[in-house]
Amino acid sequence: MRGRRRKQATARTFGAVAAALAAALLCACAPYGARKGAAAPRPAAARVSPEAERRAEQLYYKAVSAYGDNDMEEAVKYLDGISAVYPGYPPAAELRAKIRRVTAPAGGGR
Repeated sequence: MRGRRRKQATARTFGAVAAALAAALLCACAPYGARKGAAAPRPAAARVSPEAERRAEQLYYKAVSAYGDNDMEEAVKYLDGISAVYPGYPPAAELRAKIRRVTAPAGGGR
């Protein structure tokens, strides 16, 4: 009888440890917004019309062309136009960052 009780106690202990471990893993793997006390998720970005998307793409290609011609001022003007039509256009943000790196003073502005 003692052996059976010991096995049952071991099984209960193992079950409790397994449950605690599973809970810890689930909490650690949950996205930050899903945890208790986390900030509310940000609202999704507003959908851009297909026309605005096409216009942003056209302006982007003009900006890339100006960048290729080493006309950074003109490229930035096109990028500003994109921001007016489609503020979150990712390729424009990447090109703008690239232009900033290229036009930044040598030595980090010291």
